[in-house]
Amino acid sequence: MTRLKVSGLLLTLWHPFALLGQDYQVSELTDSRHQFVQSFCIDCHGAVKQKGDFRIDRLSSDMSDERFRDQWELILDYVEFEDMPPDDAKRYPSDSERDAFVKSLASDLQAAYESAPIRRTPLRRLNRNEYTNTIKDLIGVRGFKLPNSFPPDSTDMPFDTMPEGLYLSPALFDAYLETAGLVADLLVPQSVRPRLHRAEAAFIGVDLARKWTKEGDPAVFLTGTNTSPWSGGIWVPNSAASVAGMYRVRLLANAESQKGADGNPLRFSFHLSDPTDYPIARRALNVNHPKVASVDVPHTETAWVECIIPVEQGEVIYAFCENRFLEAPLPYATKQQINDMMNAAKASDAPTLRVEAMEVEGPIAPLPRQLAFLNHKTPRANQDYVRKILVPFAQRAFRRPLTSSEADTLVALSLAHISGRDGDPLPPAYAIHYGIR
Repeated sequence: MTRLKVSGLLLTLWHPFALLGQDYQVSELTDSRHQFVQSFCIDCHGAVKQKGDFRIDRLSSDMSDERFRDQWELILDYVEFEDMPPDDAKRYPSDSERDAFVKSLASDLQAAYESAPIRRTPLRRLNRNEYTNTIKDLIGVRGFKLPNSFPPDSTDMPFDTMPEGLYLSPALFDAYLETAGLVADLLVPQSVRPRLHRAEAAFIGVDLARKWTKEGDPAVFLTGTNTSPWSGGIWVPNSAASVAGMYRVRLLANAESQKGADGNPLRFSFHLSDPTDYPIARRALNVNHPKVASVDVPHTETAWVECIIPVEQGEVIYAFCENRFLEAPLPYATKQQINDMMNAAKASDAPTLRVEAMEVEGPIAPLPRQLAFLNHKTPRANQDYVRKILVPFAQRAFRRPLTSSEADTLVALSLAHISGRDGDPLPPAYAIHYGIR
């Protein structure tokens, strides 16, 4: 088996060089190596016989050529590990002859590797996945996605990392600019007036086929089967966050009992999900969207309860009754399983939460990560502040330190952007926004 493997490998490596049409002489070798080849190799790999279609007498001793160097390294391995000459060879080298050949050849190969030019990988752009992951690492934003205008990578190449398929186009440059603006929007708090979205019980977002109401009561009741929004959740329609920020969610509700199944007050739990990630948003599994907040509901007359939640752009707030049952919600359920759970939940005597209205308002404040990015200070239009914000970010983005000239240019351009026209300057935050882009 060893001999067949050697012959096949020699055949594979030799063929490209046999096409060169060059006839190298074994006399090019050093005396000791020439003697070893003549004594133990030429009978099977010479002009008369070529086992494995390999002729060592045609192999150049020019170690500066990577193609020949690779073949000599292969020969070195098989001689050093005594796979060649084979056991049935007519002549077999002594230990001293083998050691001398191996030492001489290894020395020449080492010298050739040390003097060989460094091979460099061709420059290429990042593919979509690499670009997305790089931005996620840079800005640390949950669920960041490229804009819809970002063109797909070419499928012409076998792999999506091959430079030949990662070409640049006008559409791609436009998408880069749009992405830069999106990143800036996520990092710098936007001057957006808070919007209030309100839904009365009759219009609260809920899967209509599984909506739980009771005769004579206008409220919606939560089933506590919390696999996904369509099996126990409620939301305010059309309330996806227009920008990232802190949002206030309020529910006009009351609990049917002082305690839930776990002995604690019945409570709402809140999950976030981007509807555009799913063909049917209400079927998004809660296991993929961990709880972000919760609030106890008093066992009194109906009253407003509220919670402040950090929400990323495009996300929707879903509310559930977290502790009506002790059993953890299924991580996944079929449509039939969900129907069976919902019917059993509606028939259960376990107390739950009763909701008459739901509101989502925001953004009412920047996200903590946005405040941290701005050093927890109100943006100011001066060089020191802009430099402290933008230069560290640029160095993380470029993965190298900025030169003094680069840093000065970045700061100067950012401040020049907010000078405005006709003496009407823009707010200082726009300098940071422009610098990021």
